[in-house]
Amino acid sequence: MKPRDPGFTLVEIMIVVAIIGLLATIAIPSFMKARHTSLKNAYLNDVRIAASAFQQYNLDHNGRYPANTSPGVMPPAMREYLTKFPWTTKATIGGTWDWDYNTNPSFLAGVSVRNVSWSDTEMQEIDRDIDDGALTSGVFRKFNADFTYIIE
Repeated sequence: MKPRDPGFTLVEIMIVVAIIGLLATIAIPSFMKARHTSLKNAYLNDVRIAASAFQQYNLDHNGRYPANTSPGVMPPAMREYLTKFPWTTKATIGGTWDWDYNTNPSFLAGVSVRNVSWSDTEMQEIDRDIDDGALTSGVFRKFNADFTYIIE
């Protein structure tokens, strides 16, 4: 009888590939959920930092807020308050940061993100974490396609 050549048989290789596929099927959804949770938490942190900075500006300037600006443009007066804030980059939920002051009859001042890439269902998750879970009431609301954290 001839000795067997060293190496793996096709059956052994197929079993290993099947096991790797099974593990990937189990692991990938968990990684996707962890990524989504991480992006959500980063946004929650960012919006709270921005809102706190605008509130601090308001306290430092006798109840006044900086003037309204275009989306993606940080109010010049806020540069010293938001020195490391990624205002000009895309938000973790997609979209552009915006300062809204005296532009909406529903609120006086708020930090918004325009053109968000997340669904309303995903944004309701954020609302549940930061507010009341309803995008039509409370301090976190949807206005048209924008989502605003209302300061005042």
